[in-house]
Amino acid sequence: MFNLELISELNGWNFAVSGILIVFLSLSGLAFIISCFHKLLACHDRVVDGMNATKTRIKTVFAKGFNHKRRISSGLREYAKKLKTITALTGEPFHLSDLIDSAEKRGLISPAPGFIVDELLKANFIVKDDAKRFRWNHRLCNLFL
Repeated sequence: MFNLELISELNGWNFAVSGILIVFLSLSGLAFIISCFHKLLACHDRVVDGMNATKTRIKTVFAKGFNHKRRISSGLREYAKKLKTITALTGEPFHLSDLIDSAEKRGLISPAPGFIVDELLKANFIVKDDAKRFRWNHRLCNLFL
């Protein structure tokens, strides 16, 4: 009953060869996937690093924005609004000395107008337009004032 003729009569050789081929092709495919796995990991690491770099850039942009908000107190914010009304009347670009003189004449800024204007310059609410003239940074003013 267990001879080679009986195996060939019942197509046993075909089943044996097809089984061997299936196992061989499966193991070859697995070996190929394992050999390419380090490339997939490197690609994954690049994508993750890119995402982390983007998150870091976004955090830095927001941190810079919040630094402006932190640097300007509510009192300084009120003075900035008053100074902005003066420049709305006189027009932009403006000279800092004219702005300080107008604020003192109107009595809008009592303690030290030079100090307040200096703080607004440090916070980039007032930016240099050309050599002697300045203007309001409207983007920051709209966000924080």
